[in-house]
Amino acid sequence: MDKAVYILVNVKPGKEDEILQEILNVESVIEAWRIYGAYDVLIKIKNEGEDTLWKAIEEIRHIQDIESTLTLYPISGFEKKS
Repeated sequence: MDKAVYILVNVKPGKEDEILQEILNVESVIEAWRIYGAYDVLIKIKNEGEDTLWKAIEEIRHIQDIESTLTLYPISGFEKKS
């Protein structure tokens, strides 16, 4: 399993594209996607240690027009190889 943390984000309506551009400026971000459902954006960030992880999460939380976040920190699992 890769060492990544996922963040689900709710943003102010109509601000999704602007938020995605801001997220690109966060150094630890690997991927960011607009999604359908209860959340608006899904972010995948590198987990390079607690300090770096906390810095990235805080940076994302402070982006203007982000209303809420939910951080998902995988603890175990598997990766299916093709």
